[in-house]
Amino acid sequence: MKAKAKRLPTELTIEVGLPDRCLSPNVKAHWAKEYAAKKTLREAVVNTIRIKHPHMVGAQWDQANIQYSFFHPVERTRDDDNHRAMMKAARDAFGPETVTSKGKINPGVHMVNDDTNISDAAPVLFAIDKEHPRVRITITKG
Repeated sequence: MKAKAKRLPTELTIEVGLPDRCLSPNVKAHWAKEYAAKKTLREAVVNTIRIKHPHMVGAQWDQANIQYSFFHPVERTRDDDNHRAMMKAARDAFGPETVTSKGKINPGVHMVNDDTNISDAAPVLFAIDKEHPRVRITITKG
């Protein structure tokens, strides 16, 4: 008798810290600071999935939808397009590992076969949490 294959969930929600402000398209930061912030965000997503949801590593979905919920410490008007752009490094983390032109490896958890198959068209949500500012990332197979 064959063992029944374990079905993976079709949705995953993780939380990471707010991205560095230098990742905003409205901020012109030094490339080294931007690179470090992107690396930190991408590694936070990868490590969170590898530690809290190891069964999802290598899921290899064909398509996925992603939604961001930002919890800021102060209330003010936010631009959803800028916030979506700030999360590009996090979005890339759901794809496979990549190698840069300098030979460095960008980590990825390979949940989605190609990061171009991730749609982030869902509305960006904003809320206030003075005690624990963060981003909640929900990725859904589809």
